[in-house]
Amino acid sequence: MRFDDVLKRDRYLTDVLGQWLTWVPARPELEIGLGIPRPTTRLENAQPGPRLVEPKSGLDLTDKMQSKAGEKDGRLNDSVLRERFIAQVFCRNRWRGMGRKSMTRRGLVAFHTAYKLQLRSHNESAYRRLGRIVASARTMPDSELFLSYEDELHTALSSRPSSKRRANVLYHALGYLNRALDPFEKQELVQLIED
Repeated sequence: MRFDDVLKRDRYLTDVLGQWLTWVPARPELEIGLGIPRPTTRLENAQPGPRLVEPKSGLDLTDKMQSKAGEKDGRLNDSVLRERFIAQVFCRNRWRGMGRKSMTRRGLVAFHTAYKLQLRSHNESAYRRLGRIVASARTMPDSELFLSYEDELHTALSSRPSSKRRANVLYHALGYLNRALDPFEKQELVQLIED
């Protein structure tokens, strides 16, 4: 619900992502410290645009509210940012799900294997560090092992995938298909990766 009581529905968020996510209502007025019950606020016409004001005290809350709102809904309209966000959500969700099921070393290896290409597209050096953590599984206690992996996982996912890293990952994946493709199909895939 927007400030003007109009429900602004994004069909991609509700219909596509909604089947995988649980949406939690956000109350930005609480996040900027207004509390419950909050004082009355209103939008006042001003230049260069409307201002959010608390009439009783005259306090202008516009900057605080804008810093919380900060065009975040628009970021999901950018296909590159949206893809990155969704990939991170699913990866982190799988990680948390493993933790709830009392993670095992075997589970850690399976997770690392499943996300190998995604992690490499984000940050090759972080991927290598994650591999070293997995390889050292027998030399450290479980709690330290899983915490070290989780810290490095967040570091890797916070890096923005570049076109070059994505292309390298796609070439790597192409190697797995080498025997299944004829020369024409291989060349077509190489051209698609280059494009």
